[in-house]
Amino acid sequence: RADNQTDTLSPITVGGAPFDLRIEPIEWTGDPLPAIHSAATARLGDRLLFVGGKSSGLHGFSCSPTDNFPPADFSRDLVVVDLSTGEVHTRSIDAANSGLTADRKAAMASINTLHLQVDGRLLVVGGYGVDPSGGYRTFDTLRVIDVAGIIDWTIGDRSMLADHIAFVDAPANAPGELATTFFTLTGGDLQRVPTMDGEEFRLCLGQSFQQGYGCTPGNPGQSYSRQVRRFAVDLEATPPTVSFLGQSAAASWARRRDLNVFPARVPNGPSSAIGAIAAAGPFTPGPSPGIWTVPILVGADGDMTMDDPADPATLRQGFAAYASATLPFWSASEGANWLVSLGGIGYAVVVNGTIAESGNLPYDNSGFALRYVPTTDMWSQHLLLDASFPTLRSDADEPLFHGTETMVFPSVSGDEADMFDLDNLLVAAREQGGPIEVAILHGGIVAEGQGVSDFPPTAASNLMFRVTIAPNDGCTADFDDDGEVDGADLGAMLAGWGAVPSTAIQPADLNGDGVVNGADLGLLLGQWGSCGR
Repeated sequence: RADNQTDTLSPITVGGAPFDLRIEPIEWTGDPLPAIHSAATARLGDRLLFVGGKSSGLHGFSCSPTDNFPPADFSRDLVVVDLSTGEVHTRSIDAANSGLTADRKAAMASINTLHLQVDGRLLVVGGYGVDPSGGYRTFDTLRVIDVAGIIDWTIGDRSMLADHIAFVDAPANAPGELATTFFTLTGGDLQRVPTMDGEEFRLCLGQSFQQGYGCTPGNPGQSYSRQVRRFAVDLEATPPTVSFLGQSAAASWARRRDLNVFPARVPNGPSSAIGAIAAAGPFTPGPSPGIWTVPILVGADGDMTMDDPADPATLRQGFAAYASATLPFWSASEGANWLVSLGGIGYAVVVNGTIAESGNLPYDNSGFALRYVPTTDMWSQHLLLDASFPTLRSDADEPLFHGTETMVFPSVSGDEADMFDLDNLLVAAREQGGPIEVAILHGGIVAEGQGVSDFPPTAASNLMFRVTIAPNDGCTADFDDDGEVDGADLGAMLAGWGAVPSTAIQPADLNGDGVVNGADLGLLLGQWGSCGR
């Protein structure tokens, strides 16, 4: 077993969400789509923008950095995909009229940046890549990109690329070494938080990696931030200006990178405020690194807390323990966050209808959600059976597994915290009599096989998917999905009576407390009869 934060994982509820998510492949008939992952992205209408990214699969594990991360695999092309016309435009940042220095070009081609679209601008922080001398490093600037301008440049206008990008150094008022390294991060997340005075931005977790990825003992060039860094940016200034607002304490259990971090409503007295949830993710310290299983709660003030891993009531997550496609929902009617991850890598994955655990960190096509209620501080985790990636196969007839480092292009607007309003989406779906498109997914790392006991071949994907949402008006106790809760479903519950093994997928545990008992029986009887579908 890997050196995971906890020896056991919490039970998972099968279903239990008030919505159905479905992932459908888009039959693309236009220009060839880019095979890419880990890029910074933005969307302007029907146009999708990709900045940087990597054109090969999962990195290697040899002692040669150039074999693990070949310099040619870092994308030096800006890419624009037009969903309405089917056209795909590319233009190299090395074009004669880019106007960028060699170092700035290298930063633009980096991967695993912390990025966020803010209206018509794309904010891009840090990123890992190859500098002009051929060395590998994490870059140290904030790039403020005019999305419309860079799209027009990519399509072919005669302006200078540099006219559409501002490179901003670390805030000079940051304390100590942060005055130069504040933005030197990769594999974390950039969040926007509304405040009384407007908004602030937060750099959540991640690391600075100042060397090539190889087998250097102890990785001397690797430094985890283990914190949340807060800053303000004046986007109307020319050039934009930034100021330091604070930093959280650096906790040992916050040694995390390349994970899913969600905007979320968090406790703030009798109501909820805006913060974030950092889910399970890599890596615990060696000698056999594992995953952190207990989520981190980032409060409205930017400070971090984590529940006691030794408390049996603490949620211990094993699914989706690496960066994947994510969708953050907020339901005001439930007072609950629904934080969805689609596919990706986990310590625990679904294999042939059961939950398997593997220190290899296998791939999974499953949809998964964390539910968190801030007013009661209650957690649960859910397997969303209808939200799996569709079954596709490679040319070698191997099953394909998607979601790792897949890029998400929202099709609906988020709220002030960049979350989707679940209640309004479900109302809209009912009114139009069918599902609502919430996002387009593109690219990512695709694996030929699950990798429970081995390491399957991987590649950068050029596949595109549509994600839709609809109300779940069925019955959670209709285990055989025949439209009624009846004796057959009661029999299935009685057959699963008692404690739920950690490796079992048990729909009869309706309240997700890890045991099938009288509480679940009461819920089943409350749904008795037709589900009204």
